[in-house]
Amino acid sequence: MCGCGTNQDTTSYSPEDLHGKWVIVMAGDIATDQAEQTPFINFTDSGTVNGNATVNSFFGSYTVTGDSLYFGNMGMTMMAGPDMNIEMAIVQALNEGRTAAMQGDTLLVKNDTGKTVMALKRD
Repeated sequence: MCGCGTNQDTTSYSPEDLHGKWVIVMAGDIATDQAEQTPFINFTDSGTVNGNATVNSFFGSYTVTGDSLYFGNMGMTMMAGPDMNIEMAIVQALNEGRTAAMQGDTLLVKNDTGKTVMALKRD
C-alpha cells in the first residue's frame, strides 16, 4: 500500500468477503513487515472487529455499505513498546478509513480523499 492512487484494477467486495483475519501490511506510508509483532485485524460476521496494532490490542465495530467501510466505537489497550510509529499509523488509518476496494488479494482502505491509508492481506 503506497498511500496514493494506482492504475491497477480494483474490484468490489461484499461484507462476507471481509470476514476473518487479515494481516496489516501497510498503514499510512509505513510498511509493517519489520514490526516485532505482526499487526492484524479480524472482521467478524456480527459486525465487530478486533486485532493487534503491534503493541496494543484494539476492538470495536465496523459497517460496510457499498464500498464504504467505517470503523466505530473503537477501544484499545494503552501500553508502550517498540514499533509505536507503526501503531500510531494503524490507529490513524482506522480513524480515517472511509472506503475500501480489493486489488488482487489486497484490501485497500482509503480515506475520504481516496488516499490509501491501510493495506490488508488475508492471513
